[in-house]
Amino acid sequence: MKIRILSLILCIALLFAVPAKGQGFALGYQYAFSGEYYSGYMMLFDLVGPIGTYANFYGIGVYNYADYDDPWPTDELAFTIDRDYWTAQSFGVTFRVFYGLYVYAGYCNGSYISVHESTWFDETYTWSYDGFYTTQEWSYNSNPGFDIGVNIVAFPYFGVVLGYNSSMNSMVVGFNTSLYF
Repeated sequence: MKIRILSLILCIALLFAVPAKGQGFALGYQYAFSGEYYSGYMMLFDLVGPIGTYANFYGIGVYNYADYDDPWPTDELAFTIDRDYWTAQSFGVTFRVFYGLYVYAGYCNGSYISVHESTWFDETYTWSYDGFYTTQEWSYNSNPGFDIGVNIVAFPYFGVVLGYNSSMNSMVVGFNTSLYF
């Protein structure tokens, strides 16, 4: 009985022991392939044993759904475009498989703003110099999901991220710079 308690305490101590290489920090940039989605992310490695944390923000970029309408000769509607502006945040945990290879998984809130933009032509419209003007309809949406992947720290100060984000239904690739304390 005492050996089991002692071995449990030893296992917990080993789990929470600071790794020989120390805690790591990565700051980087990601690109999602399904549209022009860019993100910045930060990962903290080996905070508690092999477990760390990460957070990222998908917020730069837009996905266009081109919906160009052919106007009739007397129709004032020239064309429409639908855009999704992503403002999604992800956060989760990292786990060191071995030095230089980390897996990460977490939650993504999947927030985005949909904009339906219509461009009209009316030569009598006084606020436009060429007769074209635009109207917009905005809606706030959410598509929560998960964010998973691997971070390969191949060199002391350079790493690569390969992952998948289910909110955007997109494969993700990224580059980061890494430091160890």
